[in-house]
Amino acid sequence: MNHVSLVMTIIGPDRPGLVDSVAHAVRSFDGNWEESRMLHLSGQFAGICRITCPESKLAQLKESLKALEDVGVFSTVVTDAEQMQPTSSKRMHLNLIGLDRPGLLKALTSSIAKHGINVEELKTQCRCAPTTGEILFEADIIIQESESSRLDELEKDLDAIGQELMVDIHLEDDE
Repeated sequence: MNHVSLVMTIIGPDRPGLVDSVAHAVRSFDGNWEESRMLHLSGQFAGICRITCPESKLAQLKESLKALEDVGVFSTVVTDAEQMQPTSSKRMHLNLIGLDRPGLLKALTSSIAKHGINVEELKTQCRCAPTTGEILFEADIIIQESESSRLDELEKDLDAIGQELMVDIHLEDDE
């Protein structure tokens, strides 16, 4: 039996049972929940997950997920045409923390992209500084360099961004 790998996004008003309704649809068609990232944001529950299911049941699974719109859960399903092979390139962890202001993430991601480096995972949050109560912006990013990326040049740019925007930026091997 051929299986297909899917990447699915979901969003809907946060409520008990929302994830269960999606998990039920996946399992009903012999799907397997492989990995996911999901969270509550401003009253909504949003997430992305990778699942596998028998190719013969893919259409039924998509229809079942579409039916969840009746209860306010919207999803998008993308089928992998071919599986990506893991690369042996270097993964790094990048952390930024500083006073929140518009454009911090844009400055960071522009520099990362300019040097041909891929963002594999991105987590951001705003929180109160422990002593001053000012709003801090924090970004945790897992990046992966390719053969053509220029990590040494990225490090120079990150130093300049940190000084210009008065934020702390740390880059280290992702272990």
